[in-house]
Amino acid sequence: MLVHTFAENAIKHGLKHLEGKGELIITVTSTKNSCVVVIRDNGVGRKKAKTIEVDNTSKGLEILDQILELYKTLMKIKITYAIKDITDEKEQPLGTEVYITIPGE
Repeated sequence: MLVHTFAENAIKHGLKHLEGKGELIITVTSTKNSCVVVIRDNGVGRKKAKTIEVDNTSKGLEILDQILELYKTLMKIKITYAIKDITDEKEQPLGTEVYITIPGE
């Protein structure tokens, strides 16, 4: 569910508007205390995507936040995510990276 939402957003908002070859990379690493999922794309970036799209409902992350809050309440496990814009040295967008951290063994 988590990966799907962010992968869909990467394709729909970032890669769809990219001229040239798009790339979506999903990696999963496990440590002693958590699992970290990184979803990275080389799309147009969130700032540019906001200027291109006019029919976006922007409900995906809102719904995801509600689900994560319910999961935290019911299961006592706090899953977190962070979204990072990837830019070059001139602050030109190179894509987006999402880090999902799932605590546990």
